Amino acid sequence: MIFGMDSVPMWFYVLAICVVILFIIAAEWWTR
Repeated sequence: MIFGMDSVPMWFYVLAICVVILFIIAAEWWTR
């Protein structure tokens, strides 16, 4: 088992997903 996998909090995954979604929306808006 990779060290640190179980120590990552759930909000980190939620934050990562939000950042990815915001990046995609910003890219779609700026390339319009």
